[in-house]
Amino acid sequence: MSHKQQIEQVLEGMGAFVRPDIKEEIFRYYSVAVVLGLVIPYFAYLKLSASYKRHQS
Repeated sequence: MSHKQQIEQVLEGMGAFVRPDIKEEIFRYYSVAVVLGLVIPYFAYLKLSASYKRHQS
């Protein structure tokens, strides 16, 4: 069961009042949110580890 399929199932549950074009919008925003949720902590970790190494030397 892929991530997109789970989202589509949830949206189908709401599907009575969700038009397909709105479904696309929701999925697009959801994808952006997931990407940001992964990217931001990663960059924060890189910054922290870089400054940590600087302090050690």
